[in-house]
Amino acid sequence: MNALVGLVAAAIFAAPPEPAVTIPLRLSKGQELVYHGVYTEESSRPGARYTRHYDIEVYVLILDAVPKEMRAAFLTVQKLRVPASTSAPIVRLEIGKIDPQGRVTLSQRALTQPPIPTAGPPSLETAAFIETPKQGVDAGAVWQTVIGAEPPTRWSVIGVENVGGRCVRLLGEQRAPNWEELGKPAWKREDRIWLQQQNGFASKIERTIQNRDESGAVIIRTHFSAELENSHNPVFHPGGTFKARQMTIDRVIDLARVLDDLQFGGGAPDVRGFESLLHRLEFAIKNAAATPYRQALIALQRQAELGRNGERAPISTSVETPRFDVRPLVLGQALQDCVLTETTRSDRIRLKDFRGKPALLVFLKGSSATIDYVLRYMATAESRYRDSIHLLPLIVDGPDAVLARAKHMNLSMRMYGGSDLHRTSAGEATPLFVLLDKTGTIRLIAPGWGGEYPDWFEKEIQKTLHP
Repeated sequence: MNALVGLVAAAIFAAPPEPAVTIPLRLSKGQELVYHGVYTEESSRPGARYTRHYDIEVYVLILDAVPKEMRAAFLTVQKLRVPASTSAPIVRLEIGKIDPQGRVTLSQRALTQPPIPTAGPPSLETAAFIETPKQGVDAGAVWQTVIGAEPPTRWSVIGVENVGGRCVRLLGEQRAPNWEELGKPAWKREDRIWLQQQNGFASKIERTIQNRDESGAVIIRTHFSAELENSHNPVFHPGGTFKARQMTIDRVIDLARVLDDLQFGGGAPDVRGFESLLHRLEFAIKNAAATPYRQALIALQRQAELGRNGERAPISTSVETPRFDVRPLVLGQALQDCVLTETTRSDRIRLKDFRGKPALLVFLKGSSATIDYVLRYMATAESRYRDSIHLLPLIVDGPDAVLARAKHMNLSMRMYGGSDLHRTSAGEATPLFVLLDKTGTIRLIAPGWGGEYPDWFEKEIQKTLHP
């Protein structure tokens, strides 16, 4: 966590309060924490009811351990559970530091610790470590932590339980600032962490998030649960095994920087540069030991192939653009700025330049079974709201299939590449509709497609036009 805001002590147990206990963080170089978990997302929205399950694997490898700070590699792998699925897992690897209180700070490349998304599985899970007060914790201790501009998380001690050893049970509560205000969409999150009293890291993680609509009804509920493998017997990798992991991790970080430079370096796509990177990745994958971290190399290879094929074109150097940070979509918060490239004329414009009017962003794929329905709706919406809102079709895969369908249906509208924004904000869902008000604040998030969507969108657009 990025900041420790405050500490308040209050007895909540029937037994007399015990003295505050400092939970030491005991980690050693070569130690690896492995968590296996399941993430479930349930939507009860009329016309868009679904349940999705993801298998989540979390790895933390301690690269260096000194008294004041530990350096670690964080790897998260998520895979959507679909029968006979051939979809590739989503993989993210970052280097970070852990201080004695359990605060995690990621590397310069990641810019910041990613906030936990209110919908969709986290791209990087760091809840193995929870920042605790220097003064220690006791029964009823309460403190707050903050990540960037996110609302604070209120932590409290709710008990003691044996889960892979004696653990202090922590409850973390976070909510949107408008959670208590009916008539507005909002979200609430609750974490339950079993923190090992002897070692300072989690044996078990549970997280529940509720998203409600303006009526107060909960329309999306998510639950994540993960447990530490071999919690009774910590895993340590000796010299050769540790070096094999470290070499793969170092290679991932080095080649990821090369990919960043190719994707965001400016100018026309550097096909030769992508080909060179792909050769290096092929060699690295072939020679990497069979460790979990090898998956990150394979994920980089897929991203480089997309870049080579022009599906994530580098942005012109004439436009100042930050490297993308992962910022999940959250109702009531501003959508991150980015540069959009028009698919046929290569014109570029910043998303923030559309502010002043509401905007409806539509993330779509040519391979989607509902592509024709979505295109017909966009054609109707473009005519109906031409002078009132901006309509932004954002293609998240190769544009050829979408443009061919639009041409077949005699539709003409500007379309933009949206793969980067989709990757860093929206996750996997397509089609996906995101309504922004005139300030760029998210007012609606609607995955999938249903026959009632046009009427629903009309209602929401009118509320945005006439608040």
